[in-house]
Amino acid sequence: MTQLSIIDSFINIVPRKDLVYPEKPNACVFPGGKTDDADFSDEWRGLYSQHLEWQEFLQSLPKSCSPRCHCYSKPRQSCIPGDVGLRICAIRETFEESGVLLLRNNVSKDSLQLDVSSGNIAKARILSNQQLNHWRNQVHENAFDFLNLCRYLNALPDVWSLYEWSNWLTPKVYPKRFDTAFFICCTQGEIHVKHDQAETTDSY
Repeated sequence: MTQLSIIDSFINIVPRKDLVYPEKPNACVFPGGKTDDADFSDEWRGLYSQHLEWQEFLQSLPKSCSPRCHCYSKPRQSCIPGDVGLRICAIRETFEESGVLLLRNNVSKDSLQLDVSSGNIAKARILSNQQLNHWRNQVHENAFDFLNLCRYLNALPDVWSLYEWSNWLTPKVYPKRFDTAFFICCTQGEIHVKHDQAETTDSY
C-alpha cells in the first residue's frame, strides 16, 4: 500500500473515507491505497525510457535511506523496482481519490538536474471537469488506464517529487495487516481538489 501527503502552502490534503470504512465514519486519512499490477507494469519502463536512459532514470530518483524497508525491496516479477512502482501507485491513487494529478512534461536529464537543486517541487496537472470525470472513472475501473492517461497527455507520473516519509507495518496481533509506504510531496501553484464522493468526501 502507499499513502501520499501533498503540501501546498502547508495545507495537507486528507480525505475522509466515510463510505469505505462505515465502522469509522469521518475517519481522516491520506490519499492512497493498495498497489496494482499496473503500477509495476513493464510498460512504464518503455514510457520513461523515451525521455531518459533507464539507469539514468533510476539514478535520478530522490535518494533513500538504508537499510530499505521490505515493501521497497521485496521480490516482484517485474523490471519496475519498488522505488518506482510504489510512487506510481501513490500518484494514481491520489488522482482517483482527490482528482490531483501529479504529472510531468518535457522530462530531460538537464531539467531534472535543475529541479534537484530546488527540491523537485511538483505541479499538479489541471484537467477539465469532463476529462477528470472520464479518466478518473476509467482508472478506477482499470488501473492500467493510468498508463493510457499518461500517453494521452504525453506526460509521466512525477515520481521525482515524491519523497519517502515513513513505513508503517501493522502489528502481528491484528488479523489484517498492511505494509504501507508513505510519501510527502510539495507543490507550487493552485491545487484543485475534487472529491470522488465514494472514497473521499472532504479535505482540509
